[in-house]
Amino acid sequence: ITADRLVADSELVHALPGPLREAVYKLDPRGTFFLRGGLNLAGTDRRDDPVAAAWNVRLDLHNAQLRCGVPLEHVNGSVQLVGDFDGQTFGSRGELDIDSLTWQKLQFTQLKGPLWLDADRVLFGQLADQAANRAARSSTTQAADKAPRHVTAGVYGGQIFGDGWVTQGRTPEFGLNANVSSLDLKRFSEELFAGQSQISGLMQGTMNLRGTAAGA
Repeated sequence: ITADRLVADSELVHALPGPLREAVYKLDPRGTFFLRGGLNLAGTDRRDDPVAAAWNVRLDLHNAQLRCGVPLEHVNGSVQLVGDFDGQTFGSRGELDIDSLTWQKLQFTQLKGPLWLDADRVLFGQLADQAANRAARSSTTQAADKAPRHVTAGVYGGQIFGDGWVTQGRTPEFGLNANVSSLDLKRFSEELFAGQSQISGLMQGTMNLRGTAAGA
């Protein structure tokens, strides 16, 4: 598969096999994006039998939006998706390689780490790697477990690493557990409050956020 300047409601995206289409829709990209990679389909000669699928694709995004439960804006970078559908359930692990994005007016750079998608949720960080390990153990390949990793990113001169989840539904819920180190409070306050704050120093700490997409 190779397609340039796609939009999420394009005929090509609608034409993707159900589970791969659902994986793309769960990220809910807005704007245009580039899709490339491989797709394998397997079925039988019986009309009622579902078609199994496996994929390894990459989404390249330029100033796009991802609305996977929470609104992420001005997204620049790529998302790799590797997954399969056995005719009943689907799961897809992913890898984030995002140069920059904005959430709630906060800019994050060099955001990297694991992602997991299934019918009920989107997972980030160690939660994603743990889900991928469970799926691998239940498959016929019996792949060895990978050491769970956090998602990491730069934020206002500092670093953030953590794990998160988003549930799917009419009003998605989300959670984030993260550690922040060496965040430049002066730079942070100047950008967030348009230079109206005199705060300075470096921030270290932890964040535990819970909420819904309605309040994000």
